[in-house]
Amino acid sequence: MLPDGTPCLTIARIPAESAAQAGAIEDTGNILWEYQYANYPPCPGAARVAPPPSPAVIAGDFWRVELEDRLDKPKPRIAPGYMLAGKLGYLETNTKLAERFEHQTPLGLLVINATGQIFVDWGDDTGMSGPYRSAGKPWPDGTITHSWSNADHYDVVVTERWTATWELAGRKGSLDGLSTEGRIEDFEVRQLQAVRNR
Repeated sequence: MLPDGTPCLTIARIPAESAAQAGAIEDTGNILWEYQYANYPPCPGAARVAPPPSPAVIAGDFWRVELEDRLDKPKPRIAPGYMLAGKLGYLETNTKLAERFEHQTPLGLLVINATGQIFVDWGDDTGMSGPYRSAGKPWPDGTITHSWSNADHYDVVVTERWTATWELAGRKGSLDGLSTEGRIEDFEVRQLQAVRNR
């Protein structure tokens, strides 16, 4: 307490009998510190220590820094490796559409459940198609299909846009803004030719 009776914050050393108990005490203290730090001044002689990051900040940092390179990337394929103009090609993205990540933090276990949606640029100026909520399958069961009008070579770009939900220290939230990409460079579309018997 300050001389005028106002509550103030100080840091106390609490003995623990095990590492697990110490971790639990630290987690509880961090959560309490986060809520109280903005409302009360430090007590006389107490060091002013920055509060720990909030659960939302921890989740957002882990999402952007750690998971950008760990989320699954499309590995697209269109069998049999070329297509005929005017015929449907069936895209297989060969990627996961859902992933779960767990990460231990000072506030406890962070859990992130990520979901991906597929978008495709077919390389022929028809624009981006999607979202697709399927990873795609080969003919005849696939649901991600496209027909090219002209024989040529096209760069097919598959983008997976990720969103997620997170849980940490009794709090929940959502995340977005990450994407992964896979490409089929120089995909060949051939002209369909009729063969006449003589």
